[in-house]
Amino acid sequence: MATFRYLKNIFLETIFPRDGYCLFCHKLLLFERGPFCYPCVEKIPWIGEKRCVKCGKEEGNADTGLCHDCTFYEQDFKQGISLFTYIFGGKKIIQEIKYEGNIKLARWVGREMAKQIGTMPWQDNIDFIIPVPLHPNRLKERGFNQAEELARGIISIVDIKLLKNGLMRTKDTPHQTDLTKWERQKNIAGVFKVSDEQLLKGKTLLLIDDVYTTGATINACAKVLKTAGAGEVYFATAAGGRQIE
Repeated sequence: MATFRYLKNIFLETIFPRDGYCLFCHKLLLFERGPFCYPCVEKIPWIGEKRCVKCGKEEGNADTGLCHDCTFYEQDFKQGISLFTYIFGGKKIIQEIKYEGNIKLARWVGREMAKQIGTMPWQDNIDFIIPVPLHPNRLKERGFNQAEELARGIISIVDIKLLKNGLMRTKDTPHQTDLTKWERQKNIAGVFKVSDEQLLKGKTLLLIDDVYTTGATINACAKVLKTAGAGEVYFATAAGGRQIE
């Protein structure tokens, strides 16, 4: 009986997996290759062609092509892209990954990010992919680094080496969600450290993170990497833009 029950559970999990329902509408997924039914994929706020030419947010000025932040503030990264906007369905995806531990979803998003990265002229120049690190305390609490899981989805599509510990987070800072741009910059100052300067010297790097809002975290990472001797630093995030409740 136990053997039969075991085989039955294996069969049901294969045909109707527990996570085999659309994340948005909860419809059973039968033929779709991904975590969403076909109509709900269209509801994801994908960032189109009208984006900031520097950071990739869907806020580019019609004349300059730059968003407000990239117009008025110096950025240490060369260029970046984001897959969707951090509102509505996009925000739900990020929350599902970070707070529900949906690793399969993170890998799927990473593969979608890889498709976008593949369209960029600098893709072939990248020497290493570096996920933005969590502090060991936060990593122990959460059990995984969402940026690393996105990166693992990316490298399943593109042939770039993942440098898991290229950066270290030396301070356990508070969450940045409700902070202003200046508070975020102050909160993140002096937080990151390069693990092996010699390895990164002169290398072209691609930072990976889940969300790009004001750019404080990505810029802090890029600054530390360039100070350590790295060449150009690019980034890719799942979501971009300011948070809308």
